Amino acid sequence: MLLVTIDTLRADHLSAYGYAVPTSPGLARLARRGVRFERAFAAASYTAPSHASIMTGRYASFHSIGLLNLGRLHAAETTLAELLARQGYRTAAVVSNFVLRAELGLDQGFELYDDDFEGHERRRSAVGERYADRAVDLALKWLDALAPPQPFFLWLHLQDPHGPYAPPRERFQEHAYPDADVTLPAGSDHSGHRAIPRYQLFDDEQRVGVYVRRYDSEIAFLDQHLQRLLAHLDAQPRFRNTLVALTADHGEALGEDGFYFAHGHSTGLELVRVPLILAGPGLTAGRIVPQPVSNVALFASVLEFVGLEPPDGVVQPSLLQVAAGQASPRAVFVESLNQGGIVSGNAFLRRDRRPADDTRFWKGRNPNTGSFWKPLGRQWLSPLDPSGAPPTPLAQVEEHLEAFERRAHEARSRQADRHSAAPLDPRAREILRSLGYVN
Repeated sequence: MLLVTIDTLRADHLSAYGYAVPTSPGLARLARRGVRFERAFAAASYTAPSHASIMTGRYASFHSIGLLNLGRLHAAETTLAELLARQGYRTAAVVSNFVLRAELGLDQGFELYDDDFEGHERRRSAVGERYADRAVDLALKWLDALAPPQPFFLWLHLQDPHGPYAPPRERFQEHAYPDADVTLPAGSDHSGHRAIPRYQLFDDEQRVGVYVRRYDSEIAFLDQHLQRLLAHLDAQPRFRNTLVALTADHGEALGEDGFYFAHGHSTGLELVRVPLILAGPGLTAGRIVPQPVSNVALFASVLEFVGLEPPDGVVQPSLLQVAAGQASPRAVFVESLNQGGIVSGNAFLRRDRRPADDTRFWKGRNPNTGSFWKPLGRQWLSPLDPSGAPPTPLAQVEEHLEAFERRAHEARSRQADRHSAAPLDPRAREILRSLGYVN
């Protein structure tokens, strides 16, 4: 079993999802080999809560990391790696984002958890980071050391599309980008609200199109190296029955709501709609599933693939059953600290969790960006897919979201004694500050 999670990757910037710029031919081939979920959503719009949801099968409010990017997973929680290790699976993780270091608690169940960032960000030598070429090399090395026919679970996390966008080489100069010559001022913080986030700024470059092209070039770089790993699995007979799952933890704002090159500030579609591809034994090649699903369902999907029953509290049915038409997707919920959202049938609703006149909240600082919150109100999209089924009525969608918000609030209260921050020494705090994660 190979799980690939890609940081900060919008579905609509992938070739497999219809993007006109050829950013990801390798992922497009993977999608043709398996099942592509057309409307997949992450649980949250920032890294730690979203990954913890994938690894525990619970929405962010219902696990102990909660909605804070600096939370820690409580040892009493059971991860996907732990369940597989108990069944004799060899387990390894290669992560590339400092936020996912072992102190977060997601190392539970992994015999190898490689978070040794021997490399550094191309702009700032003090910030440890791992690039796709090195991450794939480490994954291949671990796979080749396995003694056949040992079953395995490998989690590979790739960081490249996360800012600052500094690909080894820029590509796609021949493509015309919308708003290519629109300029933005340099931001005074990391929020990206009508400005270039401070940590994203390259020299004096202010053109929006240059940053979008660099973002796409980062995707192309990781796609190039991920192809090496997928080709290696295909070439080795002992790996040909491997289930490959690929998704992202969240997307990235490229101008939506007035935010640029940032995430974590809302549950807008640009931040929570992510790619989701499954390929492997028993899956119909080239199948496209149009119904909305959550990547939280990867937990139940992997367990079904290996013949295990999911534990209590798992909120989404197996994607294997959805792909086979044996289960209907449930309503999908998305969260951030300031917003909640729902995808129900052919409708999408997101809204602020606090009223606009709650000055005590809105004048506080967003712990992910160090900037003041911005009330974003409510967004109602119906139909979400103009060619799809009739939309779910607004009143019904609002009722489902209200019920979820009540349960989520109760869950956060119950988890209060489990919430703790991952330890931060001065160097770790400085790295996270420079990445835009702490004020």
